[in-house]
Amino acid sequence: MADTAATENVVSVRPLVETRSIASALGELPAAEEIKCIAIHGCVAFIGTRLGSLLQVDHNGSQVVTIWSNSSQVCAVSLDREGCFCACGLSNGRVAVVPVPPRGTGDPWICEHGSLPVISVALCPDYTLPGSENHSVCTGGEDSRLLLHRRGLFNGHAQLHEGEGFVTKICWRSPLIAWANEKGVKIYNASTGQKVTFIPRPPNCVGGVSSRCTLAWARDERLLVGWGTVVKVAALLRKPLGGGNDGSGAHSSLYVEVWNQFSCPEHIAGLADAGSGNLAVLTSDVSGRRATFSLCS
Repeated sequence: MADTAATENVVSVRPLVETRSIASALGELPAAEEIKCIAIHGCVAFIGTRLGSLLQVDHNGSQVVTIWSNSSQVCAVSLDREGCFCACGLSNGRVAVVPVPPRGTGDPWICEHGSLPVISVALCPDYTLPGSENHSVCTGGEDSRLLLHRRGLFNGHAQLHEGEGFVTKICWRSPLIAWANEKGVKIYNASTGQKVTFIPRPPNCVGGVSSRCTLAWARDERLLVGWGTVVKVAALLRKPLGGGNDGSGAHSSLYVEVWNQFSCPEHIAGLADAGSGNLAVLTSDVSGRRATFSLCS
């Protein structure tokens, strides 16, 4: 009777996280091929490879589609909010913005960053909307430069920053662009053309491509930063510029406060907002062979 009562009291709980392996779908790739970068949009993974392909893999890992290919390694990928276009940073110093069928149409947009590899890229989230301010892509490279390219008649670009080491990560949530280099994390306001703040790299944290910073926007005013074994949760706040303004209008400026910070036992490989005040953290061992997924609140 006790066993029966215990069985009746068991409640089926849905797992917080469901995982699927897509390795089987990639088993047919050439032996010399290698995954170099990945971005997720909805239930679809977009993968850049060493031999220059951009692949689309569904959430079941049952179908792999080659969206675009070239002769240079794809070092970084980024999608717009709707998942209609994907920007690819290439080892030859170029950037390609390619349509993702069936919703994305047109020819790829190719722009020049420099002579060294483009190792970080962020496509404007509103790329599908009209206006040159939306037809933009931000690129960072091994030349220590951060550029903002705008598609138009002359395909111009603006240099936002240079000279502080490799730009290893860019994360764009309109109108704010966050990027990481050897010194730390900075934020640029694309609508005002002003740099907002600086979050220094944690002490004793190795820089360079081998220890990339992880960035993710949780909300418009919340930035997640992971570097080495340290996680920082930064809040963007407004301060009035004088005249009695309450900080909510045009006469205010943005600044950042780190509201929370904690350390993980292993290297941080990824961060994401998990909703309901939760933070998803992916860590890995030194070899990269073992990964651990954690939910923090």
